[in-house]
Amino acid sequence: MTLLALWLLALTPYALGSPRAWEAEIRCYASTNKNGEWFEFNEPVPNLASFSFDNTVESVTVTGMWILYQEPDYNTQVSGSVFWLDGIDFTADVPSQYANMASSLRYAGSPFQLNEDSWTMYTGQGFTEDTLYGASDMPSLGRLSADVSSIILTGTSAWTFYQGESYTGGGVCLRPDTHHHNTLFKSFDVGIFPTSAEFNLQDNSIRSVRKGCYSEAVAPYNSTTTYFGEYSASGAWGYFHL
Repeated sequence: MTLLALWLLALTPYALGSPRAWEAEIRCYASTNKNGEWFEFNEPVPNLASFSFDNTVESVTVTGMWILYQEPDYNTQVSGSVFWLDGIDFTADVPSQYANMASSLRYAGSPFQLNEDSWTMYTGQGFTEDTLYGASDMPSLGRLSADVSSIILTGTSAWTFYQGESYTGGGVCLRPDTHHHNTLFKSFDVGIFPTSAEFNLQDNSIRSVRKGCYSEAVAPYNSTTTYFGEYSASGAWGYFHL
């Protein structure tokens, strides 16, 4: 292969206009209206104190689904409030009761593909504690088997969650129920289920998940009214307090 061919091959991903490597991003500001010192993250941050930014966030811009926690390590050791935002280049001031609160943060769904069909499960209510992410069927949840208390979906596909391994036992069909879009024709769909009450199964009973809707039990569309504080075409924010 010639040097010219090697050079063209190296340029191909960029010359073809491929998307940036990271789609899920959050920019956190120390003051309202995107003012003051800021940090941009595309990975989970278990302790904002490592950036000298603990209890500092007052406004945020997000792409994807991001969750901010009152305590370090995603409220794993100590319970606390949860403030979340989702959308496409969506900006919001943190409401006064949650301003200067965040000590850790992380995203749900894929960091690389904005509207990938995916599920993210959490061992704690309100998307706290340990987590497991997937974009395909999983006949056994491994370490999270029978230890799921909340779920976030992204993309447009329904998923069926089962109380038995290998898609057996009682199940429930969950669907993303919130749609966002922007002028660049990007879309982002999300469904949030902060407690087992939202997915109509006994807490800590899920053991497998399959893409598609295979159960007559379908969770109602209620997240936009139950946990959202603000909703718009480009994004939304909400909260959950334990």
